[in-house]
Amino acid sequence: MWHKRRPFVITICIAALIACCVCISACGSLENVGEMVIDESCGPESYPLNNHPDVIYEDNAELLISAHGEGDTHNGMISLEDVVNVAELEAVGGKIMRSEYVTYAEFVNEISANDGKTPQIHDNRVVFVVEIYYPSGLDVRAGHIENCMALALYDAETGEYFGGEYRTVSEE
Repeated sequence: MWHKRRPFVITICIAALIACCVCISACGSLENVGEMVIDESCGPESYPLNNHPDVIYEDNAELLISAHGEGDTHNGMISLEDVVNVAELEAVGGKIMRSEYVTYAEFVNEISANDGKTPQIHDNRVVFVVEIYYPSGLDVRAGHIENCMALALYDAETGEYFGGEYRTVSEE
């Protein structure tokens, strides 16, 4: 009788051995779950805020102070024309609702998103905030957003895009 069940028992043992190996392998890979894998093809220049706990964008509030003085109003900072093609924007019905220089701390306090604040940007770093309203809506990867208000945040000195959001607003 043992000889008749021998192939079945051997198959069960092999299956159990394979299952154990898979479990051990999976448990070993769980040790690395907390580690971030960096895609080297992107390069550090394209995502400077990734995996960098130190301040990258230092205090440059003097730009904001001197921009309010006489002479060059941009004082070496980016302008609206650097980030928005106004003619294309008007062609699709977009309206610039806001474009201003503020410190990063002022921006974070304004949107009440201290939990989203990044330590890589100094509180006194000057940022450029642009808000555009699309009354006819805007098509984004997630779909069409009616009455869309688009917000974009840039580093005022380098022009680096820090991020933004799209949201539906009541008709204005």
